Amino acid sequence: MDPEIILFDTDTYIDYMRQNPDVMGYVSVIGEASVFVNTIVYAELLYKSVSKAELAKLETRLSGLSIININSEIADIFTETFKQYILSHRPAIPDMMIAATCLYYDIPLFTFNKKDFAYITGLRLIEHDIKPMPRKGGSWFF
Repeated sequence: MDPEIILFDTDTYIDYMRQNPDVMGYVSVIGEASVFVNTIVYAELLYKSVSKAELAKLETRLSGLSIININSEIADIFTETFKQYILSHRPAIPDMMIAATCLYYDIPLFTFNKKDFAYITGLRLIEHDIKPMPRKGGSWFF
């Protein structure tokens, strides 16, 4: 994988779609072509839809998204990493799959939830002080 690739966690990609000025500034520095998600983040984005209309709108909006698919090697890293941390940190399954993708390709992760990933040996987290936008009622992404 290209070393310029950065995997966006679901939370940071939501703020990218919502055009958080700080996230947009970060993307302008790294370049939009560097923004990737994996299959899990894509599924989490779709999962947040609450209606057929919202799902259709979201699928249209995500149609040009660069997605890293999960392969058997990533699944193996997920399994080993999950077993390593299950008792000590009780990680969320999607977070561990996201981490496994980053570990496999040796790419950094851009997330607001650093505490969910900070303990994972070898995982490179993007250091930043960007804050997520407040979540208001209604649709979370438009």
